[in-house]
Amino acid sequence: MKLSSLRYVVPEPFISLRRNAGMTLAAVMTVVLTLYLCGIFALLVSNKFTEPFKDSNGYGESIARLSNMLGGGVIVQRFGDLVRGRRSNAKRIEEGLVVPTLAATPGDLSLVLPKRILDGIMEMIYALDKIAPGTANDDTLLYGVEVKFYNMEVELDGNLECRHKGMYIIGDGSGVTHSLSHASASGVYVARHILKG
Repeated sequence: MKLSSLRYVVPEPFISLRRNAGMTLAAVMTVVLTLYLCGIFALLVSNKFTEPFKDSNGYGESIARLSNMLGGGVIVQRFGDLVRGRRSNAKRIEEGLVVPTLAATPGDLSLVLPKRILDGIMEMIYALDKIAPGTANDDTLLYGVEVKFYNMEVELDGNLECRHKGMYIIGDGSGVTHSLSHASASGVYVARHILKG
């Protein structure tokens, strides 16, 4: 069997634009931009904005709008195309070793993401390639972009209960947790608190 005939099927990544409504503004505004590599893991890049910048949501939304404008939603790009500064097309993706499983438009993520963010993502992919060879393969698929807003927090007490008695806010929706492990830990914490009564 030729190497070129091997193809890998990858799980669908979760791509979304998240927006929390009715939350209070935190002191430091943060926008997290996420690119999914082959649907197996995500690279998150945080931007913390300070004075005089006041519109982190507008910044994140403008990036999401660019992605929607250029790709109609999720954009997929081969890492090799990104490195070479060219837009991925259906033919190159089809000929690659990785089979995309998410309905996404072949495109150019460099037209969506600011250079500093893209440079950080590419640097991380090359660093990962040293410990997980093949990560920086030309056929690695990048799906993007997801924009998360962490500048809003629900007012909670020490047990993650909001002002509505008996209503607990756990996970990323609270604005307190920023990772899967923190989100799941908050659920366990609240469950134990409720069981104690």
